[in-house]
Amino acid sequence: MTLAARALLLLLVFTATNLLAQTNIAYCDNYSTLQQCIDAATSGGSHAGTAVMTPNLERDLTSTVILYSNTTLRCEQGSLIKRASGALLGSGSLSPAMLQNQHAIGGPTDSNIVIDGCTIDGNRAAQDNAKTAGIQLYAQPGSKVTNVVIRNSTIQNTPSQGIYGFNWQNVEIAANNFINDAGVTNVNDGAINVVSTNGGSTKISVHHNRCDSTLSATGCFKFAASNMQPITQIDVSNNNITVGANGTASLGIELFGGGVNTAIQQFVVAGNIINGANAVDQATWGISIGGASYGTVTGNTIANTSAFGIETIASFTTVSHNILNNTGPITWDANTNPQTNVVFSDNVIVSPACRGIFFIASGANYLDTGTVASNIIRAPLRSCTDGSAPAAIRVQASGCAT
Repeated sequence: MTLAARALLLLLVFTATNLLAQTNIAYCDNYSTLQQCIDAATSGGSHAGTAVMTPNLERDLTSTVILYSNTTLRCEQGSLIKRASGALLGSGSLSPAMLQNQHAIGGPTDSNIVIDGCTIDGNRAAQDNAKTAGIQLYAQPGSKVTNVVIRNSTIQNTPSQGIYGFNWQNVEIAANNFINDAGVTNVNDGAINVVSTNGGSTKISVHHNRCDSTLSATGCFKFAASNMQPITQIDVSNNNITVGANGTASLGIELFGGGVNTAIQQFVVAGNIINGANAVDQATWGISIGGASYGTVTGNTIANTSAFGIETIASFTTVSHNILNNTGPITWDANTNPQTNVVFSDNVIVSPACRGIFFIASGANYLDTGTVASNIIRAPLRSCTDGSAPAAIRVQASGCAT
């Protein structure tokens, strides 16, 4: 083969490869529905593809959009994905989603899904009794949802959770806004809710997000696990959170594993800014760590969460370098299970409600090997709702307090 012929062949191969790559990008203004656009980009999930919501394009959803493995949904400035009025309502305990992975109800692992730069609007203003979540990502027993990135997006006005799921592995949720009534009113998991259903989750990173639950009166981030279905290697860092106030428990960040300390392991909660929407609401919490071990809660700034600043039901954990202002106490709690080896150091607690640091145990559930060092607790201590005297540090065991 001559050099000229060889060069021509290489050019043809390059051109064909480039054209094939281009066919894996679909621009959604060329399709009447978002699902058609995703199907075109991926040939119905048979290969990797990118669906692009072009600038200022709006697509109103009348049914759940399915995200296949190896799918990227990229949204350009001004585009909008919105639930159509009267659509995706749900019934009973069923909460449909606007976007959902393909094999949520069974099948192989879904992986390599990216949602980037999208505005996802649940149309709560329609007042049609919908129970719709923004994004649902979950898998059945024996499978996982893996390698997922949700970034630079706004999830708003969702009648149910902004993002809901279970059986996660390698999931990153970064630089998103959860605003304008994202979540169910008067519940504790408005923006993100990961649960221990049909399997545990691992390697979750939630960082640099903004959650404002003022209007929906909800909490923001909840991660629930159990001893049999644990959450491991979870990092919740550098988020900006406003906790809604509703008169019942509403939390900024909750890692919930009950009383069993193996439910949540290897956790980091760091550098978050948490503010209660109503400084006098007695049921607003900053951070709650329950049923956990081998973790750190450090460098968080918390204000106006009167119930608790930081609740710790954990072992082998360090709570350090946090700044609390006008909050409930930092607590170490063994009411349900013995706890051991927790360090509380270098925290600054200003004007706490009743107590600055509070240790509580009961019956056979003991606290063992705790360290309290170099904390600053600044008066005034506010009055206690239980009638006890305010105290900078209080230890209560089996009904006897010192």
